[in-house]
Amino acid sequence: MNLFIDIRFNAILCILFTSFILTSIPNTANAGYIIFGGCNQGPKPGSKPEPIEDTSTLPSAKNGCSFDNNAPAFKRYSDSNSQNQWSFWIGQEYLVNNNVGLPIYNWSPDGQISVIKDTQSNKMINFIPGSKSYRTSGSGGLPENQTSLSPANHVVGGKYPDTQEKYNDGGEWLMSVFDVGNGDGRLIGFGHAEDHYRGQGGPKPSVSGGPPMAYKTFSVLCSNDWGNTWGQSEIIVSDGTKPSKPEWRGIGDGAVVWDFKNSRWVAILMNKLDNGRAALTAAASYDKSAKPSSWKKWDGSNFGADPVNDRAVHLQYSKNGRVEYFNGANPSVTWNTKIQKWLMVYHKWDGDIMISAADNLPYFEKPIVLFKKGEGDHGRWYPTVINNNVGTVVSREWNNLYFRKWLQQNSAGESSFMGVRIRICQGTYCTE
Repeated sequence: MNLFIDIRFNAILCILFTSFILTSIPNTANAGYIIFGGCNQGPKPGSKPEPIEDTSTLPSAKNGCSFDNNAPAFKRYSDSNSQNQWSFWIGQEYLVNNNVGLPIYNWSPDGQISVIKDTQSNKMINFIPGSKSYRTSGSGGLPENQTSLSPANHVVGGKYPDTQEKYNDGGEWLMSVFDVGNGDGRLIGFGHAEDHYRGQGGPKPSVSGGPPMAYKTFSVLCSNDWGNTWGQSEIIVSDGTKPSKPEWRGIGDGAVVWDFKNSRWVAILMNKLDNGRAALTAAASYDKSAKPSSWKKWDGSNFGADPVNDRAVHLQYSKNGRVEYFNGANPSVTWNTKIQKWLMVYHKWDGDIMISAADNLPYFEKPIVLFKKGEGDHGRWYPTVINNNVGTVVSREWNNLYFRKWLQQNSAGESSFMGVRIRICQGTYCTE
């Protein structure tokens, strides 16, 4: 009993001390990245105690995730009326309010928001990505229709102290989540992980005052309770080994879909090559459990490249007879029931949001501008298409697009969580 009291007393002192430190940090984007390990490391300026989970009791992704063959994730959709001609209408952007008290709101979104329906409670669940992922719920799938932060703490990710070097020491967050159970809460999640370059007692190498440079990998995680808790993640796709020289490198910043036409998982990811080009590529697994050993990268004509050691080949399209690439990152991919095609949005590096479609993955058409960067801002990144009723697996005629709007020039600057109404139409003309 005395030991228990002593532990509680020390924990309370640690939390009080940490709270005092955090209130001293300016409310800047940089402060959003100062989220490190627990009090067992000793309180540091900018540190915050993290809840300790016994991951041994949670479902490991080492051998894939448990699933039901008839789960919602594996539903087949009609593709008998695919539209060769399609168009879109987009409305006026608006600010998404922080209705649920999301701790990472000022730096959201930081990748694709993933939205599924909890068929047990009939609620729609959002998984919001940052250096960690938070789970919210509400009557509708749109972020503004979410009413509770549940649980109050993050469900995946968080940063590690400088003394710990891991593939996800700079954070890990969910990018795509799927219901693979029979109403029992079994989920498969796909995450983006960052291994940050760490200074030895000095500043962390960064670009333009932004977050530390990172080596990126893509991972799989399992949950048995509708995403309230997740087991240990496992890397499914990486890009060789982390370079010794600090630079933004690796493979990640992506989204996953269940390709019902070919009975496989397909991930659309960003990869930076030696020539400096950072563009979209792909990987796939024919294993419903998403077992790490089952994945292959895109080799230019098939999914045949080694998921770790082989270099991925960038996706291509033809423009005026020339080969072009999808230069950008952070795609959001849905099956659109209106035009019966795969619909993809992603951001270019200059800040425009692009849109493209495909009858078969990963053969996307020539992209066009969906939302152009305005003169008074510095671009829109991390787009997600969400349908209020069905989430992010499927889109329909009317949906909403969400993104992060940069108000300053670099990634450490101010940004806003924005949304806009979007309509997908058959034919070449679309109006409100």
